[in-house]
Amino acid sequence: MARLCFIILLLLLLSSIGWGQEGVVSNATTREPLSGATIYAINNNQGAISDENGYFSLSLTTFPDTLVISYLGYQQALVPLAKKENLLDIKLIKGVSILPDIVVSAYQEPEKISPDHRTIMDFMIQDQKMVFLIHSDKSPHYRVQLTQLSGEIIDEKALEKTRPEGLFNSCMGNTYVIYENSITELSHNSQELFIGAQSRIYEYNRFLRPCLLADEEYTYTGYYRQQKQIFTIFASPREGEAFQLAEIYSEDLLRRLADEDRFLANKASTLQGIGNEEQRVANLLNDERIFAQQIIYQPVNAQLFTIEDDLLLFDFANHRITFFRAGDTSFRREVPFVFHQKRAFSAKILQDAVSQKLYTLTNDRNYTYVYEVNPRTGILREAAVIPEVYLKQQQIHDGTLYYLHKGITFEERWQYLYRVQVD
Repeated sequence: MARLCFIILLLLLLSSIGWGQEGVVSNATTREPLSGATIYAINNNQGAISDENGYFSLSLTTFPDTLVISYLGYQQALVPLAKKENLLDIKLIKGVSILPDIVVSAYQEPEKISPDHRTIMDFMIQDQKMVFLIHSDKSPHYRVQLTQLSGEIIDEKALEKTRPEGLFNSCMGNTYVIYENSITELSHNSQELFIGAQSRIYEYNRFLRPCLLADEEYTYTGYYRQQKQIFTIFASPREGEAFQLAEIYSEDLLRRLADEDRFLANKASTLQGIGNEEQRVANLLNDERIFAQQIIYQPVNAQLFTIEDDLLLFDFANHRITFFRAGDTSFRREVPFVFHQKRAFSAKILQDAVSQKLYTLTNDRNYTYVYEVNPRTGILREAAVIPEVYLKQQQIHDGTLYYLHKGITFEERWQYLYRVQVD
C-alpha cells in the first residue's frame, strides 16, 4: 500500500514538473546553429530562446501541442507534438515567411458561454443582447432565448413544433425566425422576448433577403440574375426613384467567353457536309454556348458595408474594393486586393458594428486565423489565432468574435456558443 502511494505521489510530481522537450534550431542549408530563435509552445503557453549552439529546452505538461519557431529573416516553422519527442532537429529556411505568422499575443483560448445539453442552432447580437435559437431534448424542443452578452439568460419563449431553419436580421432592423414555408417576427426589450405574427416565406424571399443595408438616407438592395452570375445593387433613397449603384460580373470570364465566340464563328465557317448546314451550325453554336454558360461562368460573390460616409463594395469576382460616397453617385475609387486568392480564406467579410472594423477568417487543420482587413490598402493584419476549426455563424461585436462550434468526433453531440477577443 505504501509502495502504491509512493508511485501515485511520484506520478503527480512528474506531471506537475512536466516533460523536458529539447531541440536544436539551425540553418537548413549550412547547418549553422541559430542563436536567439524564439520557440513558443501554444497550448502550454510557454516560450524559450535558443542559445549560441541553437539549443533550447521547454518543460511541457500538456499534449498535444504545437511549437512555433521564429527567427528574423527566416520562414516560420510549425512543429506539431503529439507527445514528448527526442531531441528535435529544426531546420529553418531563409526568406520571408510563407506561413501565417502566429503572434504570441494573438493566440486566444475560446470561452464557452452557452448552457450544456442544448444545441445553439443560430444566434444574433442586438442592442448589447443576444438572441438564441435553441434545440433541446426536452419538450418544447425549439425555443428562442434572450441573454446578456455573457450568456446569462433573461427570457425564453417556446416555438411551434416545426423545425426552424435559422434567424434573420433585416437591414431595416427587424428579426425573424425562418421556417421552410413561413417566417415569424421576433422583438424584445431589455427584459422580455415577444413573438409576433407569421408571414409567408414569399415575403422573405421577395422583400427581406435582397435588403443589404440601410442608413438614414438610402436602402441598398441586391438581386442576382442568371444563376447568380450577375449581381445588381440598387440604392433607394427615402424619397425619390431607386437607381443602379453597381453591377457585378466576372470581367475575366466575359473576356474568355468573347474568345470562345470568335473561335466558334471560325469553326462554324469551316463546317461541310450534307443536309441542312444552317441548322447544323445553329445547333453547334447553341450547344457550345450552353456549355460556356454552364462551365465558364461562375456565380459571383460581393458584399456591401458602410464605414463613416463611404460605401465599401467587396467584389470578389474582380478582386477589388470599390468605394462609393453616400449621396454622391459621381464619387468612385477602387483598391485591388488578392488575399482571398493566396490562401483558402472565407470569402465572407465580418464587420464589427461597434468599431466598424472588417475581418476575414482562414484555417489549417489545427487553427483558425482571424485577420483584420485594411479596406484602404487591401492588406491583412493578424488579430487572433484560435485552436479550433469549422467555426459556424461567426459574428464580431465590440472586439469579440462569437461563433458556434461542434466537435468533429461522434461523442460531440451539442453545438455551443464560444467567444474570443480579437481586438
